[in-house]
Amino acid sequence: MGNYHYIVSALVDYSFDADTKTLDTESLCAELKGQLSSKDWTKLGELWWFFDLRNILDLRSGRSGVFSPLSNLTREDVEAVDTYYRSTETTDEQVQELPLLPKFVENILLSYKDATFASENNISTKGDVDNKIWEAYYKYANSSKSGFVRAWSEFDLNVRNISAAYTAREKGIALSEVFVGKGEITDIIMQNETVQDFGLKNEFNEVDNLIQLLTEKDILVKEKGLDKLRWKKIDELLEFDYFDLEVVLGYVVKLSLLERWRVLDDKEGLQVLNSVVGKLTSKENIKSI
Repeated sequence: MGNYHYIVSALVDYSFDADTKTLDTESLCAELKGQLSSKDWTKLGELWWFFDLRNILDLRSGRSGVFSPLSNLTREDVEAVDTYYRSTETTDEQVQELPLLPKFVENILLSYKDATFASENNISTKGDVDNKIWEAYYKYANSSKSGFVRAWSEFDLNVRNISAAYTAREKGIALSEVFVGKGEITDIIMQNETVQDFGLKNEFNEVDNLIQLLTEKDILVKEKGLDKLRWKKIDELLEFDYFDLEVVLGYVVKLSLLERWRVLDDKEGLQVLNSVVGKLTSKENIKSI
């Protein structure tokens, strides 16, 4: 077990509106790796698979995403994954360069590469691969031993599904086609498609704030508001945690939000965001935002 009192005390206390121009996420993560035990670093790695998967799927689909340094895999690793699972023929070199992936990711990617494997393992390849992988990831996160990871992932999934449902409703796309996974929240949404808050007032405490943000026409204001909502939720989930691994995990999620805005606050990053939002005309792109 790590010396959490020392580790947490040494973390730079950023606010959401902090100046991120000098933020060095990779160095901060390297420092954490040197301080955490191998067991704790493995738990952190479980959380980082979210960013790895986003990197993998952005490259696979050709989306103009920004590579996240908060990841288990390097850029070269992600490129090796993309090359291997998109190739119809496999070379020994590709296999040697392939990094180790969680089984749930490996099986899904391999199923979309090899129909025989999919059939033998009874894995459906109907629908887009993004949805399959994200659904599997959130199930994976829900089984984490970390209370923070479970609660945070549930909240994040709900925000994404409600946001996707709102955008789909605005664009006349069937709501059922944009969800990642199914559960109580998505069932309620489907039963209340035309209700402003999808009937979630008693089920999702943040629904009023979320719907208000989703009506915002200025994309930067909206996206920043959504990330502030996430930041506030992290603080709420960690209200009674002080010097433990949960605080470190929450700190890393906050770093991911700051890193996002470090990139988006420059001209090139803004172009990336506008490019993604400008393509929100299909169910696949709505789910990817």
